[in-house]
Amino acid sequence: MARPTNLTLCSFCGKVPRRSQKVIAGPGVYICDNCVILCKQVLDKELAAQTRKPSPRVSIAKPAELRCQLDLACVGPRARQEDCP
Repeated sequence: MARPTNLTLCSFCGKVPRRSQKVIAGPGVYICDNCVILCKQVLDKELAAQTRKPSPRVSIAKPAELRCQLDLACVGPRARQEDCP
């Protein structure tokens, strides 16, 4: 019967701890310092691409325009049209 080994390998690249400076243990997984650096580079590149996308411009009505729209909706056509832009 084979004996279980306590050898920890990086779950991403398979490196043993002596081939990397640091191996971080998680719940049932391990990651070496080289994979952490690689993952950070990937995330930085993706986040930089997301921030470059222009956000849509939202048009917000001015208070006078809102009042006219509300007057038309609540009061109806009897609302004073001369105040509306």
